[in-house]
Amino acid sequence: MDRIRWGILGSGGIASQMAGTLAAIDDAELVAVGSRAQETADRFAAEHGVTRAFASYEALCADPDVDIVYVATTTDQHHSNTLMAIEAGKAVLCEKPIGLNSGQAVEMFTAATEAGLFCMEAMWMRFNPFLAKIDQLISAGEIGELRTIEADFGFAGTPGTHQRHFLNALGGGALLDLGIYPLTLAYHLAGLPSESLAIGRISSESIDESIAVVSRHESEVISTLSASIVSDTPVRATIGGSEGRIELARMFHFSPSMQLWRRDEHVKTFDVGFEGHGFQFEVAEVHRCLRAGLTQSDAQSHVKSLDVVGWSDDLRHQIGATFTVERT
Repeated sequence: MDRIRWGILGSGGIASQMAGTLAAIDDAELVAVGSRAQETADRFAAEHGVTRAFASYEALCADPDVDIVYVATTTDQHHSNTLMAIEAGKAVLCEKPIGLNSGQAVEMFTAATEAGLFCMEAMWMRFNPFLAKIDQLISAGEIGELRTIEADFGFAGTPGTHQRHFLNALGGGALLDLGIYPLTLAYHLAGLPSESLAIGRISSESIDESIAVVSRHESEVISTLSASIVSDTPVRATIGGSEGRIELARMFHFSPSMQLWRRDEHVKTFDVGFEGHGFQFEVAEVHRCLRAGLTQSDAQSHVKSLDVVGWSDDLRHQIGATFTVERT
């Protein structure tokens, strides 16, 4: 492939961020956008210099000039939109979370595998520079034996509004939208837990407004993770070891810097910042996989996504958070 041609399903904020990212990448070309109304598709296309704007998701997926579809719709639509794109013969990068639950995710990945098409969850944090630096520091023994992982992600939203985070029908809640970052960090560093205990604050819509999770992982690593859509939290993370710790700056999931401490003495600050939104790193991985003819990425494999969504299923069920689709 020379330039890889992208189509975007959706016209919201995250779709705009990806459009800006693709415009800055030499071997990427955003050729089409699909929305549920011609007006919004046209507006998005004009803003980002896209040549084709479709008033339906189906029309975009049918475009023969699109190599890969980026699914940037609300969480409740990830499953159906991804299956639609796969049925049309397109590779897919689907925004996180991959689906509302494990059943949806399994169906999506199975469909892609059977069709011989690439499909990946857009867990862009997984490809950002800070995570590789953490791996390097831990492997080098800079903090000794990994013992604890602490991470939070929260913002103070307003319950009762039409923000998507508070609407069950749109796949709202703190865990899948925000908590997926602390969970993914803990999973990357320590694997799936052998046991987890969750407590949460549940809304009248049966979605989790806040959730706190304590887990035991392999080698007795303990993770303490939280997420909230009703509380302003630091959005920081600390990885603790027997000899020292790594502290990630605010907005830890794309942390611009990190500090290495040993026995409460500051050792070094590492600059791991970058320009742009950070999507360029996952796009580079997608391009590598497509050119190699792969149906999944080793770094963000189907199994890794399924592990995290399965963990999320268990946590939501512990606190009684359910989606409408799970109650029918």
